[in-house]
Amino acid sequence: MRDLPDNASLDHLRRQAKDQLAVLRRTEPAATLTDAQATVARQYGFAQWADLKSEVERRNAAPPLLAADGLAERLAAAFRLGAVSGPMTHVERQWTGQIWDLTTTGGRWVVTALAEFVVPANIETEAELVERSIEAGVLAPVPVRTPAGPFVVDLDGVGWRVHRWMPLGPPSPQPPRPQVAAEGGRILARIHGLDLEPPEPVVPWLTHRWGEEVWRQLADAARAAGTVWAEDLAGAVPGFLALDAVCDPRDPNPRAVLTKASHAPAAVRLAGADRLVAVGWEHASAVPKDWDLGSCLMAWSE
Repeated sequence: MRDLPDNASLDHLRRQAKDQLAVLRRTEPAATLTDAQATVARQYGFAQWADLKSEVERRNAAPPLLAADGLAERLAAAFRLGAVSGPMTHVERQWTGQIWDLTTTGGRWVVTALAEFVVPANIETEAELVERSIEAGVLAPVPVRTPAGPFVVDLDGVGWRVHRWMPLGPPSPQPPRPQVAAEGGRILARIHGLDLEPPEPVVPWLTHRWGEEVWRQLADAARAAGTVWAEDLAGAVPGFLALDAVCDPRDPNPRAVLTKASHAPAAVRLAGADRLVAVGWEHASAVPKDWDLGSCLMAWSE
């Protein structure tokens, strides 16, 4: 489900609905704009377009949440962003932390208060991948280093990072237009073409496979909880186990590269007709190219 920013734009949402209509009509020629609006509303967790529109209007009417006194100035000094020229306002919550908007004499900046579970070393790895990808022609928000070099600074026990602000269009509709999907593939090719050696091995959640006993225990727990999908899960277990027969038994680490590792339509934003800005780099890690490609083909074809 997509997150709705504090300052969500109705114009962006209307553009998403128009783009979604074109997608719907590829398989449902009689689809209407109302159908597309309902699809977009559900993507944001609302039952209908009117509910989504009302929530956006409510958020835009509310006074913005402002940063604590002096915080903007401390961040601007830590990253040498220039003199603060406006209030630092909250934008949205993402899984990596709270996103803020800051304007200084040096420009406009996206500032993130990192969640406690985010490891600064991982942010350093990710930001360096973004820098190299931008050099290779990928459009992405530019990460900002501190004067000392790192991308993360600690203020009162909270890790902060900064990106240079750039205009972003709305998210791509699902499934994306073929031209957009093709550009998504070109972005992945540019990242893979860097052939960067990852600093850490492939993470266990990509390699670990549940055995039959664990699946059966999960199905039993679902039955005990009275879930409506418990029997469907139990019936699917043999299929899950059969997938082990098509798993690659080789060690993935010798052929792994540092990659974005989460290159789905939700992790890009439209920039012009068919250009894309790659966002959501926080999962950057070691993944074999063939695994990464397979994951992207699945995500982009949904």
